[in-house]
Amino acid sequence: MQFSLAFLGVVIGLAPSAVAEDNQRFRSWYPYYRHVLDSALENNCSIEYTAYLDNQAGICQYYCNATSTASEPVIECLLSSLADSVKSNMQSASALLGIMPVALPFLGTGTEESALLMVIARRPLLTLLLLAGSPVASPLQPFEYNRPVDILHRRKGRFRSLGTPPRHVVLAAEYTTAVLALVNTLHVSWQLGLGVVTMVSSGTIYLPSLWVVMGVAAHLVGALCLRSFIGVKNSSPAMSSSSITVWTPEHERKQFLILSMLTSAATTSYTIFGFLSFASIQFISVYDALIVIGRYTVSVVVCRFIALYELSGLERVVIDGDK
Repeated sequence: MQFSLAFLGVVIGLAPSAVAEDNQRFRSWYPYYRHVLDSALENNCSIEYTAYLDNQAGICQYYCNATSTASEPVIECLLSSLADSVKSNMQSASALLGIMPVALPFLGTGTEESALLMVIARRPLLTLLLLAGSPVASPLQPFEYNRPVDILHRRKGRFRSLGTPPRHVVLAAEYTTAVLALVNTLHVSWQLGLGVVTMVSSGTIYLPSLWVVMGVAAHLVGALCLRSFIGVKNSSPAMSSSSITVWTPEHERKQFLILSMLTSAATTSYTIFGFLSFASIQFISVYDALIVIGRYTVSVVVCRFIALYELSGLERVVIDGDK
């Protein structure tokens, strides 16, 4: 678990580096409306854009035009320069993107399942790669945590038809695929931060990336919650050369109750934050929004497949070992 927290610290530490890319704002539009926005910026909003660049360079002592952020005059000018049909399309795209953080958890791995992989299967690195590559966290009711064996029973028998290929081949494929999913998620989040404006915080470009980090943090709290809920029972043969520990539930302790409430609050806050951030996005078309949603969905589904395969191996060890 210390490794997991260190990994999250590194991710959070790297997040501010995205601010250095702020000078690329208003120049990295998505393709569908790129020519429209570039034309409006050059022909109608050049004064506001120059003032924005001057403020970024530290020339303006206060925010230009007395607005809350230096970018707001540019945003207001661009919006007033666009045709109603373009703005209507962008509003539809915002609605689609706002639905995405609410819908993706139905396709992804829940906090209880990721906790099983991290705490019981002891796959912290693989689990963290899957969580960072699959930005989903389903809201949970506080004080409601299923027993690990019950979670495994619900998916008993899945992936048995795939057989048992060599473990080193499986691990290599899993890590490679998880890294590719992570790269895809990070790239689409970084590109989204530069290519649009998030109206809830128009002066920032890192909200999509922050959404990904918040999802990982919510899952880590869930793993801590599971760890406080179970105790060591005995050891069994593992899915690999290392040993795996079988756990048994303990009485609910104060630590579990607190962490359970934190897990519920973290997952709910994560969903609300994602909805507010993505639903307030401007300057993207429905076509480009569907591509963004598709890329996130691919990462979520791929990571879900890997997680289910690992859980099936854990099920064979834990459930079959109890027979």
